Amino acid sequence: MFVVVSSPKGGCGASVVSTALAALLSTAVIDRDRRLATRLVDLGGDQPAILGVGTPPHGIADWMIDAAGRRLADLAAPVTDQLSILPFGTGSLPAPQSASWSVLASALQNDTSSHHTVIDAGGVALPDALYEHSDLHIMVVQPCYLALRRAVVDTRLEQVDGLVVVRPPHRVLNDRDVENVLGVSVLASIPTDHDVARRVDSGLLHSRLPDVLRIGLEPLVVGPRHPST
Repeated sequence: MFVVVSSPKGGCGASVVSTALAALLSTAVIDRDRRLATRLVDLGGDQPAILGVGTPPHGIADWMIDAAGRRLADLAAPVTDQLSILPFGTGSLPAPQSASWSVLASALQNDTSSHHTVIDAGGVALPDALYEHSDLHIMVVQPCYLALRRAVVDTRLEQVDGLVVVRPPHRVLNDRDVENVLGVSVLASIPTDHDVARRVDSGLLHSRLPDVLRIGLEPLVVGPRHPST
């Protein structure tokens, strides 16, 4: 499975949702007792902290500057036997029109039969190839005016298969309101939870997902692909 997770603005929860989806996929049984390794592509730079691993010195940003002769797999930092991250690295990502994005897309797509891939894209606009070949592109939003104001003009919205709503307490807008504003179905609605914050702060989110994340996101892992089509 190939999943892209984006968000219209920082602070919506895209990185935590990406981590949780990667953790779920890494334990998912796809054929009797067979599992596929899962790699989490970190385009925001927060995944080492969320997963409680050291920050590798080299990553995607470095690889995209000069990918010649370097395997993408060499960047992988193990988290568990079945889960690894491709860290952000140093420097900046290339411009959206750079040919380096197509090289990355090809490298990720070449071994989808042996890996699940989750891309924590955050606010990064990816090339069409990555969206077109993904099984699921979700946008993580909060039901607040600022997030929806950004989302409604986000050029990636047309390529989104569904929404994950992260719901802080005391918000007036409900999931139906979010769907009406953005014209995209809500696939999961996740209330904020103190246990999630504690596990993120301790770098233990992946080791035992809080029920609020596991129950909310599990249908996305086992459900139909491209639900909006």
